[in-house]
Amino acid sequence: MTKAQSTTNTVPLGKFSDPSMDFATSKARSYLSRVRPTVKSIYVKYKRELAVENELRHEAELPLLRQIGKARFEKIIKSFPASEVAVARHSFEEVSELLRSPWFGSIAPSNNATDNGPFFHSAALAMLRKLWEQR
Repeated sequence: MTKAQSTTNTVPLGKFSDPSMDFATSKARSYLSRVRPTVKSIYVKYKRELAVENELRHEAELPLLRQIGKARFEKIIKSFPASEVAVARHSFEEVSELLRSPWFGSIAPSNNATDNGPFFHSAALAMLRKLWEQR
């Protein structure tokens, strides 16, 4: 891809076509890995794979995908459900241990029966177990 082609692929935030966002989202999902890659490394890989994809599209005379900026890419990653990210990047045992820890208890409902504390923990663990089994 030439320099002129890459500069024509920049557009204002929120003006992306669906295929461009779909491609970026699919590449951002690699953040949900047990290897725990950084956002920066995933973004670099996304840009490299986008260049390859656009070369193939150019040869096939298809419209090129637009590159999204790093801030928007980070927003995509932050939009993933926290429970899904936790289970994907850590083991179920680590996440369930965290839910039982005193640290988590300080920001979550307590185990006092009057404020649904035990229900919260059992429901969270059940949800995390389900996500883990879907992997």
